[in-house]
Amino acid sequence: MPCDRLIGAVAEAMRRHSLAWRSPHPILSFAALIWEDVLEAQSLEDPLAPIHELAAQEGYVLLLA
Repeated sequence: MPCDRLIGAVAEAMRRHSLAWRSPHPILSFAALIWEDVLEAQSLEDPLAPIHELAAQEGYVLLLA
């Protein structure tokens, strides 16, 4: 499913990237080009788990406004 247009073109470009992985959460999905195992941490009960997992692996999150 495409990203909501209010989220922006960068998020949609990331989602469409040929190497991108996207978590299956129905409301709060994440996308990653590497570290797809981080996305596997997400569950319905803990939708923010990918952020916690990424921090545990000393990864980075890019926030754009």
